[in-house]
Amino acid sequence: MGVVQRTTVDKRYGLLALKLQGGIKPFYYVFGGGIFMEISILIQCLILLVVAMLFDVRVSFPLYLLGILFAIISMYF
Repeated sequence: MGVVQRTTVDKRYGLLALKLQGGIKPFYYVFGGGIFMEISILIQCLILLVVAMLFDVRVSFPLYLLGILFAIISMYF
């Protein structure tokens, strides 16, 4: 579920309020909503690295990891 879709559903049905009343902390709610997107980004990055290796493209590993970190952080904003 995308961030925009999740925000729309949250506003329409008040899921955040229900979760807060149920005792879920806001940090865990936000983190839990993004975990599947994080996993999908990591899988896509792994596939991209494998394809780059198949075509003998040199990838700077520190920059590759920095790019993954940037993608995951920017996903929450």
